[in-house]
Amino acid sequence: MIKIQPTAENSLDLELAGNVLQVPSVALERFVRCRGIVSEEVMRELLAGLIIYIM
Repeated sequence: MIKIQPTAENSLDLELAGNVLQVPSVALERFVRCRGIVSEEVMRELLAGLIIYIM
């Protein structure tokens, strides 16, 4: 789990977590609108977690 802190850039109201274990089960149809943008640092952490998960 990668913690994602609320910022003005990502428009989150609460701290959330990116769970790379759920990636294979996410349907693309759920991505209907952009709610915000994660920082490059958070994206790197999510990618690193995903790489570890699939290896």
